[in-house]
Amino acid sequence: MRYLLIICVTCICACERTRVQQDIELPMDSAIAMDSEAVDAGLLDSTTDVLEQDSSLADGDPPIPTDLGRPDMMLDSAMEADAMVFPPPLDPTPEIDCDALDNDGDGVVDEGVANLCGGCGEIPEGGCQHWRVNLIQDGEGALNPNRIVGLSGTILEPDVLEIDNGTCQIVRLVSRQSEGADIGAVDIQGSQSTWTLTPVLDQQSGLFRYGSNEPVADEPLFRDGDRVAVTAEGGSLVQGFDHEVVAPLSVAETTDFSPLFDALRGSPSDETLRLGWRPNLASNGQMKLYIGGSLVTFRPSNTYQAIEHFVLDGQLIDDGELVLPGDFFGVGVPGSSVWLYLIREGGQRLVLGPHAVTIPIGRRVEARTAGGVSLGDAPPFSILSPDPNERRFVPGEDLPVSWSALPDGAGPLDLRFSSRNPETNVQSLVSCIINDPSLGAATLPAALTSQFSSEIDVFNQITLRWVLHRRQLPGPDRGTFQHSASVILNLSQ
Repeated sequence: MRYLLIICVTCICACERTRVQQDIELPMDSAIAMDSEAVDAGLLDSTTDVLEQDSSLADGDPPIPTDLGRPDMMLDSAMEADAMVFPPPLDPTPEIDCDALDNDGDGVVDEGVANLCGGCGEIPEGGCQHWRVNLIQDGEGALNPNRIVGLSGTILEPDVLEIDNGTCQIVRLVSRQSEGADIGAVDIQGSQSTWTLTPVLDQQSGLFRYGSNEPVADEPLFRDGDRVAVTAEGGSLVQGFDHEVVAPLSVAETTDFSPLFDALRGSPSDETLRLGWRPNLASNGQMKLYIGGSLVTFRPSNTYQAIEHFVLDGQLIDDGELVLPGDFFGVGVPGSSVWLYLIREGGQRLVLGPHAVTIPIGRRVEARTAGGVSLGDAPPFSILSPDPNERRFVPGEDLPVSWSALPDGAGPLDLRFSSRNPETNVQSLVSCIINDPSLGAATLPAALTSQFSSEIDVFNQITLRWVLHRRQLPGPDRGTFQHSASVILNLSQ
């Protein structure tokens, strides 16, 4: 199960990822979203869906948003729609013990019992942390030492709120990290070399940056089948750890990705879509397929824009072939950027009290295509209130949100309010699933808006995301493809 992970995007999509994983990933370069690549929107994975503030985007995962504060980064937060994933309904057969193990053999870990960070037990007053030591190599076997270790987020206790036309989940995170709240120096010992990565707290962003003070060797840190030891000193919140992971067999003999790209970009076919690779059912890794992309379709100003975006985060049976009907991706998004990667991923999630550390390892095969902007005269639907020209928001008063007629689609409609307040050092992410989108309106009550601020240095933003097309992978593979349209209004003054 994916726990929540929130992401404060910095460049979530720009598409982009990513993501949710949404509002976060700047990590080494820029964000939750999850890299400023068309598909970085975000998600963490590990059984948690958090904020990937620091951890590495370009090195392997869908991104997460991080810097919501800049108007030109609104796109990121748009992807927030895909990156910020709140916990799904409890599995019908939740596990009893929280121990980072798949005790019931259903392919998901600690479903129904882990907290939002993927740790065990209640979230402490100061929040829980989810860290990621990302050992995902690119197709050339390379790792960027500045993108390996990252904090997905420090998550405070969540809340649920019923509003007039929906149900909202609220997650609050620490906006700026404090000195010492890292995991200390991290040693990574592979078969070819050893790297020592040390943290620095960026005083401007409030994020931890990990990197190597010494030049690193050109050869890969590890090869298929190698054991890699990861040791961390620990910090003021998360204790130290010493763990070993094994690199699974790399993905090989993949088929041409072009037919999938064509379908994603608006060329549906009567032909069956196929993705092939050399199978390895006995592997110690898990086959994962990630697809993401986006297209900015409307931008009359730096504070109001629309984006179409799509994402698939799938887990595949390692039998060497994925077969999809030609219309699986629907009408597609002509001109969009696309990022697709296939990976056989190993690793483990470490539970350290209420905190968690995820250590994925493997090598991805990927392909990307540029694109991402095709501006039209009108958005797919409009935000009517607050007025995009006035962008009025008064904390402590009801905030009516209304929208025009929605295009045909599968739904649901997700109303998101994102806020980051430097004075309180809290970033709030509100996600409301609307009960009846046809009513065209919902109200965020004064009791909620009173927790926010409209001061000039505070970031506030509304995102309406409408799912246009959704389709699940055919079993026994698991994963859902979603094509959405988001309209984003920045209320920051």
